[in-house]
Amino acid sequence: VINNSGGGFKIGTLRYIGETEFAKGEWADVDLEEKVGKTDGSVGNKRYFQCQSLFGVFAPAQKVELYNPSIHNTITNSTPQLAKTLPASKLI
Repeated sequence: VINNSGGGFKIGTLRYIGETEFAKGEWADVDLEEKVGKTDGSVGNKRYFQCQSLFGVFAPAQKVELYNPSIHNTITNSTPQLAKTLPASKLI
């Protein structure tokens, strides 16, 4: 789950976590379940993972949290209450 600044969230599969060439810090690269992303897993000439066009998104690692489907029976119009927030290094 990636928390958006507007209060919503996006659900996907974590494909990469670590440093990138495009920005400082630790970044999470997520293959989203819906076509609401901004990338295909690459930035410029560097590929971090492979996904369909506009299904990938790069987010600061601290915005990525573990999603627990047994707790989240709906994913519309509300920010999930997550059972546990893990450090980004524990997500892979």
